[in-house]
Formats: sequence, structure tokens, C-alpha cells
Amino acid sequence: MKNIFRIIGITFVTFIGCLYLAFLFIVPNKIDLNQYKTDVQKLIKDNTGLSINYDELKLYTTPILEAGVKTHNITVSLPDGSTLFHADKFKGKVFLPNLLWKNVRISSVQVDSPSLNVEIVNGEKYKVAKVYENLVNKQRREKRLNIEPPKTETQSNVIIDPSQFSITVPNFKLKNYKAVIDDTKAKHKLTLKGNELKLGYYNGKTAKLKTKAQFLSDDKTNIIADLDINTFLPEFKPIEQNEDDEAIFSLPFINPVTEYRAYDLKSNITSKLKIRKDQKDNKIRGYGFLNIDNTTVTMSGLQLPESYFKLQAKGTMSEIDTNLYVTNNEYIKLFGSVDYGKSPFVDLTIKSPKVYLNNVLKIAKAYLDTIHIKNDIDRMTASGYLLSNAHLKTDFTDINSNGKIIIRDGNIEDKNIGLIFNKLNANLFFDNNIFKITNTSMLINNRPLKISGKIDANSIANFNIEGDKIPLKGLYLAFAPRDIKRDYDLQSGILTLNAKVVGEIKDIAAILKSDLENLIVRDRAGNFVISNKSSHFGIANYAGEMKGKLTNKNFNLTLPKTSSTIKDDLLVIEINDNKIVIKPSDIQVNKNSHIKFHGDLKNYLSTPTSRIMANGELSTPDIAALIGKEATPYLDFKGRLPIKSEFLSKEDDFKFTTQVLANTNNYISPVKFDDLTGKQTLLQLLIEKKGDTIKISKSGLFTRNLGTKFNRDLQANLFGAKEIIELRAMISNITTDPFINIFKITINKTMDGSICFLKRSRFSLSGNTFIFGKPQKPHISGHFEVKNLSMPEILTNIRRIDTNLNSKGLNINIDNVNANGSDFGMKADSTWDLLLNNIISNIRVTSRRIDVNRLMKVSEAATKILPKTEDVPPQYGGITIQNGSIRFNNIKSGKIIARNTTGRISLFNNIFYLNRLNTYPMGGNITGNVSMNLANTELKAKVQGKNFDIEKILLDVMDMKDTLSGKLNFSSDITLRGTTMEEQMKTLKGSTKFTVINGQLGPFGKFENFLMSENIRENAFFSSAVGSIISNITTIDTSHFNQLYGQLTFSNGYVNIMPIKSQGNVMSMFIFGKAGLLDNSADIKVRGKLAGSVSDSLGVLSNINPVNLIKNTLGLNIVAAKTFSLFCESVSEEDLKAIPHLGKGKTDRNATKFQIVLRGDTRKPLRMIKSFKWLALDSEIQKAKEFVDTIPEPIEGEENLSVEELIKLRETQAEKNSTQE
Repeated sequence: MKNIFRIIGITFVTFIGCLYLAFLFIVPNKIDLNQYKTDVQKLIKDNTGLSINYDELKLYTTPILEAGVKTHNITVSLPDGSTLFHADKFKGKVFLPNLLWKNVRISSVQVDSPSLNVEIVNGEKYKVAKVYENLVNKQRREKRLNIEPPKTETQSNVIIDPSQFSITVPNFKLKNYKAVIDDTKAKHKLTLKGNELKLGYYNGKTAKLKTKAQFLSDDKTNIIADLDINTFLPEFKPIEQNEDDEAIFSLPFINPVTEYRAYDLKSNITSKLKIRKDQKDNKIRGYGFLNIDNTTVTMSGLQLPESYFKLQAKGTMSEIDTNLYVTNNEYIKLFGSVDYGKSPFVDLTIKSPKVYLNNVLKIAKAYLDTIHIKNDIDRMTASGYLLSNAHLKTDFTDINSNGKIIIRDGNIEDKNIGLIFNKLNANLFFDNNIFKITNTSMLINNRPLKISGKIDANSIANFNIEGDKIPLKGLYLAFAPRDIKRDYDLQSGILTLNAKVVGEIKDIAAILKSDLENLIVRDRAGNFVISNKSSHFGIANYAGEMKGKLTNKNFNLTLPKTSSTIKDDLLVIEINDNKIVIKPSDIQVNKNSHIKFHGDLKNYLSTPTSRIMANGELSTPDIAALIGKEATPYLDFKGRLPIKSEFLSKEDDFKFTTQVLANTNNYISPVKFDDLTGKQTLLQLLIEKKGDTIKISKSGLFTRNLGTKFNRDLQANLFGAKEIIELRAMISNITTDPFINIFKITINKTMDGSICFLKRSRFSLSGNTFIFGKPQKPHISGHFEVKNLSMPEILTNIRRIDTNLNSKGLNINIDNVNANGSDFGMKADSTWDLLLNNIISNIRVTSRRIDVNRLMKVSEAATKILPKTEDVPPQYGGITIQNGSIRFNNIKSGKIIARNTTGRISLFNNIFYLNRLNTYPMGGNITGNVSMNLANTELKAKVQGKNFDIEKILLDVMDMKDTLSGKLNFSSDITLRGTTMEEQMKTLKGSTKFTVINGQLGPFGKFENFLMSENIRENAFFSSAVGSIISNITTIDTSHFNQLYGQLTFSNGYVNIMPIKSQGNVMSMFIFGKAGLLDNSADIKVRGKLAGSVSDSLGVLSNINPVNLIKNTLGLNIVAAKTFSLFCESVSEEDLKAIPHLGKGKTDRNATKFQIVLRGDTRKPLRMIKSFKWLALDSEIQKAKEFVDTIPEPIEGEENLSVEELIKLRETQAEKNSTQE
């Protein structure tokens, strides 16, 4: 029997020996790992996006049952071919027997010359992180498309759960290692390198690290470290994956290169530490030392002197020695020991020479500048100093102390607002085993803050802190970040503090009271004003119990632009040891809306959890008022809307839900949708924060059946609800580098509806939008479409309004607008940056046909039906249109037709510009620039016109026939203002120059009409003769002119003729004077030249011309001769020369000059002709007078005699008298 066991034993030992020898010599040579190289490379490529390459991979074994692999020249590459990691050699082995106990013991790992090169692309993302993000997003996209990734054999036959194994890596060595973070955009890099790095990892319980390393900024060695650390590892909670197949995945990013270079930390660090956490008392114990020497930072160009920190750890007791330098000669030195174990004590000494407050102020400014907080500390100066030399030793039962800490003559002053802190003096005395604070106070904006008290030798404390009515405005102006002060104004606020601390230090009692009164904050844009009459806070801690209360009165949020208020008259919050309770409180919105809320916060000192509930009703008129009176007329509202909200939180995570309910009797909306008719409508917003991610889910607009109850259980309120409009969002990395993973709005189906204030209108709405990326520059795509918009009330239909959103901006296309027979199309686009500043980049308006008369009916209908608003000048909210154009093929207004109208449009500072106007109305052409101030209606026009048929214009526009004909060219530069004709005519200013070629004047161009003047008609002699005179010249065309030209100026409701000249072959004229644009009055003079062929036909009227008087005297009626001066006007030679010459081929030698006075109502042209007179030089008139004086005076009965007959009569009478004598 013994032989059998011996044989079995020998056989078993031989078998095991053979297996052992095979393990040592056969297995390494028989298993060729390189045949799996391609599979390994593919697996890594598919799962990481990275490429890996290495030399021959060899399997090796050791006598102590270890198996390992080794290879050379390992390279990991990114998709663009750049090297992420390289090592000359890799060698690692696993102790196999431990696998039987589900323990993976990696006996040793050694990597020679590892080099990690991490590039930052564009200063905003690690290149390798981008590769991983692309991989994850690709996988999510495949899931959305229902594409299943190919399964490998290992994936389909997994029978081992890796989580059941423990992992131990006691010896991980990196030799001659180097890691580089390279910001290629900034052209700076950080480098960590060393000769050897030893790491150890023990299944998540403990870890160790030992190395001597150098840290370089570019090529400068900034930190030298000699580290030997053996520490416990804290328990890490598994991170909840907020995976969403539609969400875009992004890793958080902070640029370590720019962050480090902002401080340029330099230091020498040495350590040998062992750190453990006691499982019984949960306290951390350390053993060893940590020395941080020669430490300095540079902040905003200010480099601090070198400081140091030394720590010697002995369990729960630590000895510290630190020296913090402010300047080369100013420092604060702290040394001693602290124990937080079973018998806690403090034994510390603080020493410093005079540390001047102005230098501390400079450091504060440098720090704020470094972290990019804009401030106004550069406007401040400080005086005074800190001096300390004190020792304190206490076991929290007895106290042993000596020395002092003092501050003297402290002042901080802002050159713009004066003293902020002044008379700052502090006296902290530690003598005679008593810690005493006395004569310690300062003035904050001239209001006192005082601290006093002591801790005696028996560790009994008694302290008081008093701050009486400290104004906060000065502190805000001095220390608030500049960006905040630019946007918000703290107008008032008074703070009062009162604190008292008494009792033994181990069981101290404390009372704190504070009052904040008359707080008023407003934003400078005028959007809101926050006021709070008083806020009283009191809290007490005694015998381990804590009680407190916050009472806030008369909180008021005013929205001036909508004349709305949100207020809470009383809010009470109670605090005890383990719970903060918000008592029921009432928020009032405007007049009739109330929301009541209450809640609590539990375990607020350890693992806080909270629940806050809100419930109320919003009156729809109050909501309309909150929206604003400009929008209210376009809303349809009725009744009250129930609202419920719930806020739940646990530690840093929270969930917020709010719901608003509407139905057929309680609603507010600018539109009505068919799908919502006869149903309840539920609006929900649900926001959750988990870890570093915020999600919005199950949010949007839902419909429910009428009669469904609106419960306190908000989740139950969605049972059976149908989602109409969906809102989803996810934002990750909110505390580091926020990234919008998804923001999505979807209208789940095309919705038909109508506009509330246009009862007969109809339209269809559909669309969606999708956003992801960094908030500063997100990727955006989206499309919203309104189709078949019909508005019968204003005679308008629009086939489609298409709104497209993209990463750059917004595009809007409005197609096929039919406004009572006039068609329009519009395209507009702008970038998001411009839209944030109310700027539209480009707008284009086109039309094939515009019928102005029919379009005015649209305007009239809109005026009747559109809601009436207050009569105030329109404001356009600073909207700017940078570029735009119009192209109208055909514009018709009555008989007026304008073709091919084009121009460039823009809008700046409420001024609408129409530049490069080019249009072809009534056969002519108008070009120029026009602008209109939309706020005050001021219109400016600088236009030119040419090739107009003036006869057609007057006939078509004013229905004036045979008034004026010819080809018209003009240029105008005018301004006017107002919405009525009267306002526009009163404010019309500027001038118009014009020329009419080869035309004919109407009634005013016919000389015979001038003879109907009042002075001729009222003269008995000439009135009887004028009929025959007119009949003599009616066949002569005096109205034709070769050229009519001149200038009109406008001001104060009048047009000034500056002058107008006409040149014809028979008659030329010089016209000047002015006419009223409002009262149709005129006071005009017409001076003209008349060809001799015409004047010779004027008979007796021509004879009284002073030029003709002498040579035509004999046949002239004696009365006419004697009264010639009544029909003459004396002018200068210069005035005569101003009258244009007669036309080509005509001579002025025999031409006669005349003047017509036109005065009166322009609507009665013939009555305006007040006088007709011949023009002559004063010398010519004088000669005629002298000659007339030689003519005998007629007596009664001789009025019809001619001059010749009267002279002969007198001669006959003279001869008869001489004969009689």
C-alpha cells in the first residue's frame, strides 16, 4: 500500500515537475504573442481611436511562477500621426498563484525612457481628449441610427466578472521619464522629468510614490521635488454616467499651461510621509516631514519674495514652521505645534516686523488681476502697519500665553470716494496667560466696528463684536469687481452687527445678530430694482444646541419697463441643530397673483438634504402686465393659472420641477393651436444636477384630458400626458469648463393654429433646434417654419416664413407675401454676436408688383384692427441693420408707375437709410439718398431726377391739364419732419433746382392773361381797349420756352423762388418771390421781355411804354399819355440784365420789358394778377415825364382826343384868340 502511495506521489511530483519545467522553458517558446499583434492594434484602435506599435512581444516566466511580457520601442500615435507616448522598453510580470484567490498581483512593471507628449489645440482642448470625444460621439451616433457595433468573441463569451478581483501593483518603475504639456497656440509648455519614478498601488486602499523630479516652464526649471509618499486612498464614489445618445460628449478642460504661467510658481519640495486613516476614530494620522522651501509666485508682474513652509507629522500632532514674506523686509512667521487627537492642544508663536498695509493692498490687487477679476484697487492707497510677537499655548482647558499682535493707524482710501477704512487699530495681547483684545476698532465709511474681550487662564472666553449702521455703498464701490459695478448699482444698504462669545472654549456659547436695512440694488439698464426694507438674523449656540432665526421684511422686485412688482412681505427661516425650516411665505406678483412656499434643509452640517415646495395661482392679467404693455394687446388671456414647484437636494445634487396648468377657461397666449383646444395644457420645467452635470429633461408643453386633477405629486401629473413641444438639455463640466452636450427644442408634429387678435387667421407651425458645444461658441442647427399664414382681417397672406439657425447666426426667408395684390419677399441674416447687440447683418426685400392704393387699404385695415397703443414716438430698441437692399419691379399708385426700383437700406441709431436709390417713375429716372429718423420722423432726401415729361406728371399726379410741358431734370436736398401734411410743410427745409427744356407754360405762360390784371381792368380807358388788344395777340404763342430753370428753397412753411427763369423766342421771364405751402398764398413778381413783334400788337398799351411814348405820342390818347406813369415801374439796369435774353435768332433791341405782380390764393390763378407794368430805367421814365409835361392839359370833354388832336385844338384855339384880340 505504501508503494502505491509512493508511486502516486512520485508520479504527481514528476507531473508537476514536468508542468513546472514546461512553464519555465516550453511555454515562453511555444506561445507566440506576436500573432495577435494585429488584433491588439485593431482592438485598441476601435476602442480608443489611438494607434499602437511595438517591436517583437515576448512572453517570459520566472521560477516563482510569474509570467510576463516584454517588448521594445512602444509608440502610441494619434490619428493625425503625432506621437502621444513613446518608450524604449517595457517589461511587466504577474504572480500567477494569486489569481486563484481572485487577486491580480502585478509583481513588477518597468518602463524605460517613457515620454508623454500632450498637445493643447487652439488653447482650448487636449488633442488626445478630442480623439476620445470623437470616438464616444461616433458610438452614440451609431446607437441613434440603430447600428450595432460588431461583437468580438471575448465580448460574447465573458464569464469572468473583473470587479470581483483585487489588483496590487507593488513595484511600478519609470526610468528616465518625461511628460510634456505643449500649448501650441501660446507656444509655451510645461515639462515634468526625472531619472526614476517608483509607484505602488494596493487595490484602492493605499498607494506610494517615490521620485526626484524637475518641473520646467518652457526651458526654465521652476520646481525641484524629492518626494517619498505612502498614503491611504480616499473612497471614491462611482461617477454616475449621464449618458444620452443625442448628447454630445465633452471632457472638462482647464489649460494648465496658462494657469501655471499666471503664477509662475517656483519652489523646492522634499517630503517623506506616511499617511493613514484610522478606521476607529476616522482621523487622519501622518508620519514624516514635508518641506516647501524657496517658494515664490508672480502675480500680475509682482513677484513675491521667497517664503517657506515646513511640517513634521507625528500621528495627530504636527509641528509647523512657516514664513510668509510680503516684501524682502516684511514677513509673517508662524511656528509651533498642533494636536487634534484625543488630547488636543495648540502651541503656536507668531512673529513679524512691521508689515505695511499698502504692500498687502498691492498683493491683493495683483492676485485679483491674475485671476482676471477687474477691480479698482489701483485707485486705492493704504497706510498703517501690522506688528506681531506672540505665543499661545492651550489644551482648551488652561491657557499659557505672552506677547502681542497690533495694527496701528490703518487707513484705506479710494481717491474717488474718500476714506473706506480709517482709524484701524488692533491690540491683541497675550500677556499673563490671558488672551485679550482691547481698543480694537475701525471706521467703515465713518461708522464704527469694535471688537473686545478676552480668554483667561482657565480658557474662559468673553468676546464682543459690534458694528453700528455700516453703509455698504462705499464698500461696494471700492471692492466690487468692475464688471459688476458697470452693470449694477448698489444705491443703499445699512449693516449692523452684534456678536457675543462666552464660556469655556471646549463648550463655548455664541450669539450673533445682524440687521441689514434699506437695501436697494438696481441694474443700470433699467430692467429691475431690488429693495429690501429689513433683514434680521440671529443665531445662538449653547450647550451643544443651536437655534437661529432669519426674519426678512418687505422684499420687493420692481420691473420698471413693465411697471410690475414681485414682493414678499415676510419671510421667516428658523434654524436648529439639524434642520433649517422655511416657514410658509407668500410671494405676490403684481396685484392678484400669489405663490406660497415652505421647506426645510436637514443635516446641513454633514450631508445636507432639502425640500422646498411652492403652490399658487397666477392671475393672467398679472402675467400680461409682467410681459409688458406693448405686448399685452396681442395676447388673449383669461382666468388664473395654477402653479406648483418642488426643489429637492442632497449634498451638491438637486432636482427642481415646476408646472403651470392651463385650460379652456384659464389661459394666456398670443396664439391658439387646434391640438390644444378642449384640453388641459401643462407646461413643465425639470432641472437636475448630478455631480458636475445639469440636465433638463421631461420638459416642455404637454396636453392632458379635461377634468384631470392637478396633484401635489408632480410626477403623477404627467401620467397620460402627451408631449407637444419637447425641451431637453445637458450641460457638463459646469465647475471647470462648461460644455453644452445637448440643448434641443422639438415641435413633435406640425401644429395648426391662429393668431389671437386676428380671429380669422390661420397658420401651420413646425420646427426644431439642436445646440451643443462651449457656451461661448456653440454649434447650432435648427429650422422653424410657419406655412400658409392667412390674415383676412388685414388682407394679407404669407405662404412661408422659414427661420434657419446655424452656428454662425440666423437666416430668415419670408416667401410669397400677398398684401391685397402686392407681393413681397424678404431675406434676412445675421450672426449671433451681432444679434446679441440687436444688429441685423443683411436684409433683402423684393417685389414683382406693388399697388400703393390697394396697399393703403391693408394699412387702413391694420390700423383699425391692430391694438391701440399710447401715442408716443416709436422706439426700436437700438436695432441696427448693417446692410440691405430693395428691388421692386413695378410700383403703381393711381396713374403713376415706377419700374425697376433698387436701393441699399440700413438702420443705425433709429435712422433708416435708403441709399443709392434708383427708380424709373413715369418715364423718368430718380437717383439719390434718403434717410428717416424713425423716432422723430425727420426725413432727409438728396435726390436727382431726369428725363421727366412734366406735362404727364402734372396730369397724372395732380390732374392739371395744359399747365406745363417739357422735359424735366431736377435735384433736391430737403429735410422735413412730422406725420401730417401740416407738420411736414412747416418743417420742410432745403432747396430744389430744376430745368425744363423745350416746353410750354399753361395759363401763366400766355401773355394775354397778364393783361387781365387788376390795374388794367380797373382803368376805364384800358379796360375798354384790352379786349381788342388780346384779340390781336392770341395767335402769337408766348407760352413756349426753350428752357425753364431755377431754384426753390423751403423754410418755415414757405417756398422761396430764388429765382425761376424762362427763355423763349417770343417771351422770357425772371420770376421771384415766395408762396405759402399751407395757406396757398403767394407774393410773386414776374419780370419779362417781350419780342417787338408782340409788343407792337399791343396798341395803346404798347404806346404808354416810356420807351415808345415819345415816338408814338401823336396818335396816343391824351388821357393815356398823361397817366402812363401808373403803368410803369422803375428798375435798375442790373435788374433788366437779370431777365434772360430771348431765344436764339431773336434780338433784345426792340424787346420791351414788363412786370407782373401775382398776389393771393394760388387756387384762383387769374385773381392773383394784381398789376401789369412796363419796366424802364429811371432816366427813360424821367424823359417821358418831361415830355408829357409839355403836352397841354385836357379839359372836360377832351378825354377822347389824341395828343395830336389836342395839340392841333390848342393851336386852333390860340389862333382864334389872337384873331379876336
